Amino acid sequence: MTAWYDRLASLVAAGVDCVVVTVVATKGSTPREPGTRMIVTADRLFGTVGGGNLEYRATDIARRIIGDGMDAPALHDFPLGPSLGQCCGGHATLCFEPFVGVKADQPWIDEVRRSLPCMLVSELRPGGTRTVAVGAGSFDGPKLVEDGETILLVSPVRPPELTVCLFGAGHVGQALVRVLADLPCRISWIDSRAEQFPDALPDNVTAEISAAAERDVDDAAPGSFFLVMTHSHQLDLQICERILRRGDFAYLGLIGSATKRKRFEARLARKGLSPAVLGRLICPIGVPGISGKHPAKIAIAVAAEILQRLEAADREAGFEQSTLSA
Repeated sequence: MTAWYDRLASLVAAGVDCVVVTVVATKGSTPREPGTRMIVTADRLFGTVGGGNLEYRATDIARRIIGDGMDAPALHDFPLGPSLGQCCGGHATLCFEPFVGVKADQPWIDEVRRSLPCMLVSELRPGGTRTVAVGAGSFDGPKLVEDGETILLVSPVRPPELTVCLFGAGHVGQALVRVLADLPCRISWIDSRAEQFPDALPDNVTAEISAAAERDVDDAAPGSFFLVMTHSHQLDLQICERILRRGDFAYLGLIGSATKRKRFEARLARKGLSPAVLGRLICPIGVPGISGKHPAKIAIAVAAEILQRLEAADREAGFEQSTLSA
């Protein structure tokens, strides 16, 4: 899934009128959390604010804004009860920011992309300006702030929390990329065999044709989720050793059986890796209870395990729900 600011940049550059719809505030049970964004054009949707009648109404409002050529942001409140045909029972406030007839030059978008994480401040009035405050304020969620007669939308903008480094473009690797492609994450997909990669890749995937596994491990961002599933057990071993010695990863999953794990542990122990370090290696991979060996089944089980670990990390950091949001 392409980040909303990257998608907005491409639409503005192409001269496509659109509206950014942001969930500003919620009460009670709602389909999506504050900070969720959706971009609406005359004929397409990018992202979702939860589906159902809420999204239908929001899309209709956004397209009327586009059709009328309006440039003024607007706030709309939606009670999610019988009047909207949804049984959530909560309440959602959405902000509609139009980009209709705007010039291709929108320097604040590039500033956001360069400055992540940052706070974006938007004036909710016709022709309102946008400023980026790098590293300023709280990153808890969007807030509406009154500044005289102007209302300011102050919202955090974060890079995708999930960075995946996937070694191996075989059947399981291809299935896993298809599953992860719809999540707000960045995937580096590495294999030495160029012919293994599909002709078309999702927007959030970068294919790297490389035989330098050690360099590729070292180049990955701290806190990455590593998945190792190459065509060679020896290469798997080398990659795992490099990742374990590096240490600053969020997850290391190795495809294979419990027997493969025992063999790897024995060989890595002889290379001086401690039991505590080896304990961070996950093999077999995937959530328990899914034993099928079909690539799609493995991919779904592995994606679920990654999300479990990501949400566990969020809880430890004090977040009530995953920071994965579009």
